[in-house]
Parts: sequence; C-alpha cells; structure tokens
Amino acid sequence: MVVRKGHKRIYYEIYPYGLWVFYKMSAAEVFAVLDTALPQETPREEIKHCCIRVDKVMEAHTCMLSTGQTVICLSEYDGGLVAHEAFHATHFLMDKIGIRLSHKSDEAFAYMIGYIVSQIHEMFGELSKPKNK
Repeated sequence: MVVRKGHKRIYYEIYPYGLWVFYKMSAAEVFAVLDTALPQETPREEIKHCCIRVDKVMEAHTCMLSTGQTVICLSEYDGGLVAHEAFHATHFLMDKIGIRLSHKSDEAFAYMIGYIVSQIHEMFGELSKPKNK
C-alpha cells in the first residue's frame, strides 16, 4: 500500500482539546499547518520546539502544547507504533484533565486509545487513496 504524506485533525468530541496527526511531513511543513490552524494564544516557540523534534526522530514523536493540543508525527505506518503514540496522546490528555491511570480509570484510557487508533487508521485509508486531480 502506497501512502502519501498528509495530516488530520482529530477532535476528542467530549474534551475541549484536539489532536493533530502528521505523516511523513517535515518540521517546516508541520509548523506551517499548526501556525495557521492553532489559536494565536498557542506560543509559537512551543510549536517550533515540537516541530524541531520531527526531523530528529526516526519513527514517531508525540508532544502536548500548553494549550492542550496534542501533536503526533509519524514517519512510518505501523500498527504497534500507532498504538504506542496513541497511548502517549491519551496519557497527555488524561493528565491535562486530571485523570490518572488506575483500575477505576483504565476504561477511559482504553476507549480513548481505541478512538485515536481508529482515527489514525482512517487517516491512512484516506492517504492511501489516489489523490483527486
């Protein structure tokens, strides 16, 4: 399966934050998207710091900005890697809203990880379709 580079904004629906997923995009490309899409109160230096790491990682990177937006950058499409980064994104979100992982909260974590993984797989399905001209 050939997958072209691209990105997707994932809405958490019940939480006031979002997730941006980027695939095979350079730090400059990621910054350009986030710079125009995120609210002005998002510190641009934070975005730059998150983006700089994109070109330095081999497979993936996840970070959360102070405004609660999470960014996942992937350089390859692998189910295990997607689940791994989905866990990081879920952990960042749950920490932001004050939920700690425990036997009482593990179902909320599991549902969010499942949601993120399914949304990323949906993104890869779209990116693997021929581009309309």
